[in-house]
Amino acid sequence: MTKEELEQRNRIHEEESKIFTDAQKVFEILHPDTRMQIVSKDKFMYSVMSSREPIVQTRFVSNSEAGKPSYEKFLEFKKIYDPKFLEIKTKEDFKRQTKDIQQHFKNHFPGEFSGIKF
Repeated sequence: MTKEELEQRNRIHEEESKIFTDAQKVFEILHPDTRMQIVSKDKFMYSVMSSREPIVQTRFVSNSEAGKPSYEKFLEFKKIYDPKFLEIKTKEDFKRQTKDIQQHFKNHFPGEFSGIKF
């Protein structure tokens, strides 16, 4: 492996680690009720997201990693718990959303939803 290839590989690894770290930061700032819902609905997802070790490479997944359950749970978490939902903090923020987003927020962010004054 050339020096350039090694540097590129390291950059990719750093980017992928940041993606995982960012998702963990979202997990850590979720309301405790929301985290408890994750525990009750999907213990494996909770264990994956509360882990301190990067699961796998995230963006450039090798064929050997693509089917691993922990990687699939990580992708599922990223899809369900998109940080954009954490921007909903007021009744007005909530009402500006589409019905689908409102329903998703109610279903998956119970702690955050209960904090909104209606």
